[in-house]
Amino acid sequence: MGANGRTKGSRGSRSKPPQNGTVASLAPSAMSHLREIMQRLSAAQAAPQPEGSATTSAQAGDANAEAAQLSDFQRQLSRCSAPMLRYEWTWLEQHLEDLQLCLEHDAMREAAGGRQHLQALIQHHQQCRSLLQEQLQARGLEARRESHSVVSGEHAWEVHHPAIRAQWGLD
Repeated sequence: MGANGRTKGSRGSRSKPPQNGTVASLAPSAMSHLREIMQRLSAAQAAPQPEGSATTSAQAGDANAEAAQLSDFQRQLSRCSAPMLRYEWTWLEQHLEDLQLCLEHDAMREAAGGRQHLQALIQHHQQCRSLLQEQLQARGLEARRESHSVVSGEHAWEVHHPAIRAQWGLD
């Protein structure tokens, strides 16, 4: 537990975005979260492409990888309990806000791989949000943000911290 009363690695209420647009003015946790986002994306896109392959072949591979990621996400959601789905909604909404923040600030946008890269990430996460919303509706649950903390780099099915699990009722 940190000096501010929050669990290390958790995110509570959000502060206003930096006004001067510099990366240095961001809270360390926001930069850590951005780093995690970029590492996950890089790992997902690290599949080697054969030299001389046609652009359409690469695009088809990207589309197949995207479809596989969404299918895996949907499969994970189907296994989630109601508290896990509520956690995931809050996590995803905060994640989308962070990506949007990166898009709006020059230094953050460039550090995150540029406008096109961020727009692709936002689109992917919006698709995930749609799948999550369908799952919530199918179970008669409301899609709303909760005030509980979320771990920036962990989906509901990945949360290991006992305090976060207890807060959300994930046990």
